[in-house]
Amino acid sequence: MGILLHRVFEQSGDREQVREGVRRLALDGVVSTTEAQQLDAAIVQAFSDPMVGEWFSGRWREVRNESDIITPRKGYGQSDGHGRTGGALRRPDRVMIADGRCVVVDYKFGTQKLPAYARQIEDYAALLRSMGYADVRGYIWYISMGEVVAV
Repeated sequence: MGILLHRVFEQSGDREQVREGVRRLALDGVVSTTEAQQLDAAIVQAFSDPMVGEWFSGRWREVRNESDIITPRKGYGQSDGHGRTGGALRRPDRVMIADGRCVVVDYKFGTQKLPAYARQIEDYAALLRSMGYADVRGYIWYISMGEVVAV
């Protein structure tokens, strides 16, 4: 179910689009009606968290789901020996921008809180700051545990 929810979130800008995504899963036969109802109930519960509710409020000027950020590589502009001159790709789950704020969120569906997850968000936040966003906040959303952690 985590993979399915992740797919729904990556295609949605607001809460109604998320719920419509779940309905589409049922209509397409990807999940049963019962499973869709369970997913919908889990989403309603998740959106009851004020922070999560804000992320999917539809009030953001810009929402980027699964958008690539290309990082510069040492010796930027020089080939890496394989014909590649760009840097590594980073892909945050969700970046929201409005009113001078930039919020980056990564979804986790498991039950482990690994230090690497926080480093990942710190990396995303640093990249966004280097792109000129001054007020950047990062979060890990442990969906299965119903918890949001600020990084």
